[in-house]
Amino acid sequence: LELIRARLSSGIEGRTIEIGWWLWGPAVLGFVASFWFEQGLIAAALVVPWLVTTLVLALAGVGLLWRVRWEVNSSTAIAAALLLLPVGAGWVVLSRAGLRPQDFSHEIVLLTGVHFHYAGFALPILAGLAVGSRSLGWSRLLILAIVLGVPAVGVGISLSPHIEVGAAIVLAGASLIVAWLQARDGFQSRNGNQAMLQLIWSVALAAAMGLAGTYGVGEFTGATWLSIPAM
Repeated sequence: LELIRARLSSGIEGRTIEIGWWLWGPAVLGFVASFWFEQGLIAAALVVPWLVTTLVLALAGVGLLWRVRWEVNSSTAIAAALLLLPVGAGWVVLSRAGLRPQDFSHEIVLLTGVHFHYAGFALPILAGLAVGSRSLGWSRLLILAIVLGVPAVGVGISLSPHIEVGAAIVLAGASLIVAWLQARDGFQSRNGNQAMLQLIWSVALAAAMGLAGTYGVGEFTGATWLSIPAM
């Protein structure tokens, strides 16, 4: 959030980010505290401030998209991250309330919230950082694959396993490229701490997407190589 705050330091997006900046601390505390309670009204109510905070941040994403006029670049990735974050917060509220849309299991409802916080929020930002100021065709395709792949996985879970599997494979492939770009930048960095952190998260991302890709290919071919509970 500090990174986004520095990037959007002016205009209505900057003012909106400032509001979100002051809200997020107490909201996160409520989020964490909700897991001390059994699923129900109290647990869900404790996550609502986080949902409100993410909706405020999403307004900054709308403003950023309007400013870049839908051009696909690193700013688009940040805007998409801000817009996808409330989706994750909404699913966490449903999870803590004990609700099961479309008869999904409680685990799937919670994991959908996790998906939109990590793949939906953190991953587009990291992809935007990896691409940087590059404006080549491949960099635009990379950002599009991640920005569109994240919600496509969610849509596939709800509507079609074929969409889910296809989106998971595309998202995993794009994420492996992002991991490679960050690892390369880490090796080239003269800052030892920065290089170490970039390499750690590159390996973590590659490992996670390797699992996701294996699961996706297995589902597509009908081979049960990995299951969600196993992962």
